[in-house]
Amino acid sequence: MKRFAVLFVFLISTLISDLPGNVITYTGLKRQKTENHGLNSIACSDTLNNSDSLLFYPAGQFFIKYINDQGFVAFSKNGKKLFVVYPFDNGPDYPSEGLFRIIKGDKIGFANIKGEVVIPPRFNAVLPFHNGRAAFCDGCRKIQHGEHQAWEDGQWGFIDRKGNEVIRPVYDKIIRDFREGMATVVLKGRKITIDTSGNILKPITMEDPQWITLLGEAITLGALNSFQDSLKIKNSRTKVIPRFGALKPEALKTEVFYGNIEKPLLTFYFLPWQNLTQKINTDSPDEKIHPLRLITVTGYAMIFAFDDYTELFPKHKEESQRFEKFLKTLINYGENQQTTEEPLELPEYFQVISGNIFRNYISLEIAWHGSGLPADWTFTPGNKMLRIHLIPDRGPTVINWQKPPGIAPDSSFREKENKLIEIFDEALQKSFAGKENRETLYENAKNSIRDLLTGSDMQHNIDFYTTRLKNWMFPESGFIKKTGKIENFPDYTPKLSPDKATDYMPEVTDSILKLPESKPENFKRLLELFIVYSRKAKDNPGEWVEGNMVLGARPKEYQPTADELILAEIGDRLQKVMKTLPGHGIHKTLKKLNIKPGDLEYIRFSFIHVDVMGSGRFFYVDKMENIRLLVQ
Repeated sequence: MKRFAVLFVFLISTLISDLPGNVITYTGLKRQKTENHGLNSIACSDTLNNSDSLLFYPAGQFFIKYINDQGFVAFSKNGKKLFVVYPFDNGPDYPSEGLFRIIKGDKIGFANIKGEVVIPPRFNAVLPFHNGRAAFCDGCRKIQHGEHQAWEDGQWGFIDRKGNEVIRPVYDKIIRDFREGMATVVLKGRKITIDTSGNILKPITMEDPQWITLLGEAITLGALNSFQDSLKIKNSRTKVIPRFGALKPEALKTEVFYGNIEKPLLTFYFLPWQNLTQKINTDSPDEKIHPLRLITVTGYAMIFAFDDYTELFPKHKEESQRFEKFLKTLINYGENQQTTEEPLELPEYFQVISGNIFRNYISLEIAWHGSGLPADWTFTPGNKMLRIHLIPDRGPTVINWQKPPGIAPDSSFREKENKLIEIFDEALQKSFAGKENRETLYENAKNSIRDLLTGSDMQHNIDFYTTRLKNWMFPESGFIKKTGKIENFPDYTPKLSPDKATDYMPEVTDSILKLPESKPENFKRLLELFIVYSRKAKDNPGEWVEGNMVLGARPKEYQPTADELILAEIGDRLQKVMKTLPGHGIHKTLKKLNIKPGDLEYIRFSFIHVDVMGSGRFFYVDKMENIRLLVQ
């Protein structure tokens, strides 16, 4: 996005909606249409060196003028010089939570949008405010890297809106400043999460190998309910898997059998986090026929699949693919495979072919002029596993897995983890008695989790673990789409109401009921949810399958995921709200959330149903419409 478009949003979106009587004047500037915003912007990219090139009045309180050798100078409406605005992105700093940065010499402070200095310049380095906190650095130096500058060295802490130091400068780096009350920082080489008081939040995922054993129970339970007698599960422990050396700790081996066939359709391996070396011989026929695939890395397991089904009949292959989709529901595959854009600091002599940072691991593909990594090479991936796919100029391809140093949990935390494992184990074991018991068992276990995880440092774990428990106890709700199949139609009554997403997939009902209503005051929250579910839908898309025409389906049937259906509902609610809001208010909120208007796209689904006597009522996707929300 060009700076002139952002400047216009700064002028119009931030200031007009907050303060009345704005006057904007400009000299030597031309207006041009920008496609991204669909509004008039001030083009100033080639005029910043002119002392008269930029002049605007926010609410008549003060104006900012670019002056050679001085920068973006703020003047009162009477012409008195107030301060110099910190330059950012080729223009004056953006307001964030009503404050923007100013400078005096080599020090930085803050002013408000009325032109008042609220925090006098005294910081070597400071970031914008989020959640009432701004990160500052004690002892940082500004280093030039090509066309870009960065603050390095020193220690980081946080101040409040009055400039008071609320979190001491003890952190090596700020990975992500405060959002939703949490910030990610680096302390002594270890990435941690803190709250707005500086308390360390306990990691959301615990790594006890016992979680893998519990997952094996959940797989067996889920297969029993979702596949009945067509598939059988065999769980065992193993110290060796193909392509790897000895395992320590050992892995869970899960074999999936079809009917009475002795050869497994699929074999899955669930490994506790550990250092490993995986050798790959691409010329080996066995490697091509039975490849060992990485599925994902969760907070408690590295998950691989050994493909055995390639020699079996196609119908068995389809069944194994269905099972893998079921497994991905249990392990929360979509969220685990979401990528982030955290910075990576790698040695310059590495030629990185590709790289991704996922929720629980970093995957790098590196070309190297040797047969292995140098002996003195080190890399700290924070609290993630590191997967290095090394492609040397001689010798076999090797994949190295490196476990992070880890966090030594305190005794009270370990005690909570042991209790959590007991709660899960009891609920899963008793669930084998029958589906009728599961709802009650789940509610009891959920209450036990809430009682266990009380306190500010554990509160954020409650939803995480109750969701995991629900996925494990009711995997069919996220895997097999409840298309309304009924045993029979003894008391048939036609359905006259419009078909909705909750008819097609009843399990999304609770999520949709919890969504904010289509009211102007809910606009910001709806936007935040829209971005979250846009990412989820992208990572977890639906699929086209062969339709069962006997039951009223078309030859090809699209089956959307729950994430896509919830996104569509959020999008429709946003569209209603946006029709009631002024354009400048919409742009202000978009800017605060760092959302581009072009990001507001989703698929709207319409549904139909078919009643098949003797079988039941079936719901299908009728139409799919690509919707782009227009920002006036």
